Amino acid sequence: MQGDTLTLIGCHLESNKLTAEDKAVYTDMLKDPEKEKVKSGMRLLVSKLAEATALRAPQADAVAAEVAAARYRPLIVCGDFNDSPISYTHRTISQGLKDAFVESGSGFGISYNQNHFYFRIDNILASPELKSYRCEVDRHIDASDHYPIACWLKREPQPE
Repeated sequence: MQGDTLTLIGCHLESNKLTAEDKAVYTDMLKDPEKEKVKSGMRLLVSKLAEATALRAPQADAVAAEVAAARYRPLIVCGDFNDSPISYTHRTISQGLKDAFVESGSGFGISYNQNHFYFRIDNILASPELKSYRCEVDRHIDASDHYPIACWLKREPQPE
């Protein structure tokens, strides 16, 4: 980048491993929110999500350790975190970094788009010397259950 080396860390963290049956339970709860159906469905989904969250935590710690140890700056971390922007995963990995979507995106930034699950779980994080412009989720590309997220990054002069 402008004759300098930067660090790029790409990651794909543990999936929530929701099966087609789990997704059907969720959809059924939305369509017919009868009390007992919602209670049993929530128990099932919460236990599955909790299990995946527990598996992602050490992965997030490992990515954060790589960020902290990175020899070259600027630094970019991007990928599928399989977790929301208010999660332990996002908070841990983004320490000392800026979220490109928060900095220059608009709307909810939904990147996962299947089965009535609508979340921003794909991210671009950048070190402070990079400024994000025009971060967007491209909803025109539907080759996956995720929409791609993209932005422009520009190196900003840092105060001395």
